[in-house]
Amino acid sequence: MFLRIIIILLIANLVLAFTPPNNLLEYYLVRYDKSESAKNEIYHLHGKRFPLKEAFIAEYRNNSNGKIIIWGSVSYNNKEAKELFNMMHTKMPNSNLFTGLKKYKIKQIDIFYVKGMGMDNVYFVKDNINIWIASINVDLFKISEAIINDIK
Repeated sequence: MFLRIIIILLIANLVLAFTPPNNLLEYYLVRYDKSESAKNEIYHLHGKRFPLKEAFIAEYRNNSNGKIIIWGSVSYNNKEAKELFNMMHTKMPNSNLFTGLKKYKIKQIDIFYVKGMGMDNVYFVKDNINIWIASINVDLFKISEAIINDIK
């Protein structure tokens, strides 16, 4: 019995807590990468390496000009996820690339908005998952809420 519990816990620990859906509201998935190259891209964006259990990049489009790119990282625990979030968030007020930092709340989660790189962006941490969403012609708050609802 004890061995069965250990095996179940190990299997549960290997499952990504959020897998981007094929459709996100009216947007459809055009690219999904959860390989080592996704992790490397996230390391590159942060400018350093840190413990990561999983990483993914998902890109969505719709039939008009809407575009969404989601970078997600899954840490080994909530503490590491929050440390990663704080590392990123503390850079925002002095960033030359991102401006207009604003804070919102969706379902008790702090969501931060910035404008930059020609896109609207939001980022947040929920449990052990950090999410950054960049978009063009998209209601980021509806998308953020849909993602928050999908994180298990």
